[in-house]
Amino acid sequence: MGNDSYSGVTGTLEGADNGDTYNCTASNGVSSATDSIVIGAVSKPVIESLERVSPTVVRVEWSQPPGRAAVTGYVVFYYDGSVTRNKRVPSTSTEITVSSATLIYVISVMALSEERFLPRRSAWETITLWSPEGVVVDGSENTSVRVSWEAVEDADYYTVSFSAAVGDDQEGLCRDDSHSANVTVVDVPTANITVGEDVGSNDTSSLRAYTTYSVTVVAFSDKWGKTVGSEATRLTTLQRGSAAVPGRVTVSSLSSTVISVQWSGLSPCRLVNGVIVRYRVQYRAKSSGLVAGVKK
Repeated sequence: MGNDSYSGVTGTLEGADNGDTYNCTASNGVSSATDSIVIGAVSKPVIESLERVSPTVVRVEWSQPPGRAAVTGYVVFYYDGSVTRNKRVPSTSTEITVSSATLIYVISVMALSEERFLPRRSAWETITLWSPEGVVVDGSENTSVRVSWEAVEDADYYTVSFSAAVGDDQEGLCRDDSHSANVTVVDVPTANITVGEDVGSNDTSSLRAYTTYSVTVVAFSDKWGKTVGSEATRLTTLQRGSAAVPGRVTVSSLSSTVISVQWSGLSPCRLVNGVIVRYRVQYRAKSSGLVAGVKK
């Protein structure tokens, strides 16, 4: 018993040249079907530029593909939310009006010819129409961080978000301790946030010292809503004075003139605020006040 259809069959035509026309016939022994194809009639276009015209309009330009067949037009495909749309145009550029300024769009172009051929789409290209750009994070001070970006059209206010890296992405000491913070500013494209010495998990208004954060900026508008977040920028805050204290201090006498002092490491980790390079041990005789301070 034969099959009524075939799919996924490929092969090589020896000696085929661009512009040659071939008739392709498929048969199951009982019936057959024939179609024609022009080899190399039209190659796939290449998108040269995607340009934001406004929060809801994007201009697309592409190069005309090589091939012997005459190109009679193009179809531009794009995802508008969850819907795939297309626009047929005669030339190598067009403007597309989309439904929302707050989405990321992917766009592709396909060439058309009067001759029959299997069309090939260009690679899909991505564009964000309405999002903060040019984000610069300045962490050169150990008491605060300054973030600036290019002003966004129609934005009423901005929120800058800081999310602490975890694991191998964390350059500080607390690799498994999460923390986030944010700051909101109105109208102006700059924001400042404090770097503290004792910042708890519920403190979202300050950053921790010696901690790696991912920084993003989002704009909000009464007209368009919430933008797509900016590209994430990495920041490691500078070290500050430690707010942690040694634990479990024990003292023992080794001789009439020597004592041994031992302690555990600093905790909690989030209060260490940097790399500890030495400790200061202070001691005094009960009857005479402070005797000495020794660095270790």
